[in-house]
Amino acid sequence: MEYINGAQFRDALQAAYESLLAHKEEVDELNVFPVPDGDTGTNMTMTMASAMEFVQKAKEDSVSAYAKALGNGTLMGARGNSGVIFSQLCRGISDALKGAQILNTKLAAKAFLSAKEKAYKAVMKPTEGTMLTVARGIAEFAERNADNPNLEDFLVGALQQASLTLQKTPDMLPALKEAGVVDAGGQGLVYLLTGFVEKLVDKDLSHLLEAESSPQNAMAISDFEKDSHQAQQFDYFLKVKVEGIEEERLVRHMNHHGHVEMVEHSGQALLVQASCDRPGDMLASILRRARILEMNLVHVDAKIYELSGVTEEKEEKKARSKVGFVAVALGEGFKEVFNQLMVDEVVSGGQTMNPSTKELYDAVERVNADTVFILPNNKNIILAAEQVDELSSSKVIVIPSTSIPQGITALFHFDEDLSDEENREAMTESLESVITGQVTYAVRDTSLDGMVIKKDDKIGLIDGQIVLTGQDDKALVLDLLAKYVDADASLLTVYPGEGVKQEDQKELEKAISKTYSLLDVDVVYGGQPTYSYIFSIE
Repeated sequence: MEYINGAQFRDALQAAYESLLAHKEEVDELNVFPVPDGDTGTNMTMTMASAMEFVQKAKEDSVSAYAKALGNGTLMGARGNSGVIFSQLCRGISDALKGAQILNTKLAAKAFLSAKEKAYKAVMKPTEGTMLTVARGIAEFAERNADNPNLEDFLVGALQQASLTLQKTPDMLPALKEAGVVDAGGQGLVYLLTGFVEKLVDKDLSHLLEAESSPQNAMAISDFEKDSHQAQQFDYFLKVKVEGIEEERLVRHMNHHGHVEMVEHSGQALLVQASCDRPGDMLASILRRARILEMNLVHVDAKIYELSGVTEEKEEKKARSKVGFVAVALGEGFKEVFNQLMVDEVVSGGQTMNPSTKELYDAVERVNADTVFILPNNKNIILAAEQVDELSSSKVIVIPSTSIPQGITALFHFDEDLSDEENREAMTESLESVITGQVTYAVRDTSLDGMVIKKDDKIGLIDGQIVLTGQDDKALVLDLLAKYVDADASLLTVYPGEGVKQEDQKELEKAISKTYSLLDVDVVYGGQPTYSYIFSIE
């Protein structure tokens, strides 16, 4: 095989997506950090799903057209750090293949090199032992073998190099070595490349991936194969919050009408993300068995629909303002706090649900201001937010807040009399004055920094790092405060989550007020799922 045409390239991209989809849960399980979050496999799969929607709508049957669609689709659909880095790899491929009608070895080598360069430039401090390292390994192989006229040999060799590089990632990152796993993003990239190459050479290449990094790598994929809907592409993406039904039963009935992508527990409710072609049928099926609390339906053309009749929502664009704000938050209480602080758009999302670049872009466009400040409020959302500036007609400034309390503090440091850049500096500097604590539970067994953590253990985090484990939420909050409140602290704010009982909240507030009588103590309902308590020390 000396080259492939556009149709073959398109079909190989589809196979790449299906390969990752089939291993999504396995890639999720490779995440070392045990907190509930938007796992790597899920974020990369949703990013690639967005790309395939663009690829299917490409107006020209050429390698160039499909590569451009791949780059644009992953950019708009990028979720989490892994999704954004993957989108940069795809944009590098798109740049290299501009104008190409076919793909041969020289162009493939050029694409791999361009992908690596684009991704490394997009990350301020590239970390080796990650997806970037796997991309670099592929690029170095491509540079050495660009003159090989046999495209099949070249691609199979690139896949083998990717797999070998992946197996070395634990030697580069101590956290991976301690947990006994390879990098999740790198594993996702290898599965994507496997699907792409296997489709083109029409061979099973699983023997190239046989080196196991952990027992999780041997997980069966039969659960994925059971659902024939997974390989389909759907016209609608549904997010729904329901209560009054068990997860297994809900998923089973929703899968009759499409494909459930993700289920998260939010107190007594379930947050579900699913794809479908006939949303009315899926919603009717849910309503016969459960109560819908919240719902959002998005067409692949990005037209947003509401529940009433599933009709298109047409909003008049408000008059353009000088400055506007977009914040990311999950929890009715937090949304209300941001609304009171005059934030124009609050995008639903956070640790467990990373919004895509397009969702952030759409929010910025609705704000319709000359300058829009984005508060991502999570480290896994910052990179996606930073992509919005090149897409929007507004000047977009990302304040790199990694928690909701940081975002709230940054807003208090905005001064309308200052310039955009002066506000960027003041708001960013203010983040350092906030210590954020969180209490949640472990979603998997792991060993981290010498701590042995078991699934469902209560864990206490300070600024995103696990520092304590325990059996009781309230006790963990008090232990964290005892460890981190010092003489410089003046303000303590506690945000109970949606599942916290009123009596537990009052007991904790009483204990805190008694112990820290010299501090200004405030308890504000956050309503966040997953995290029983979030607090800030300033």
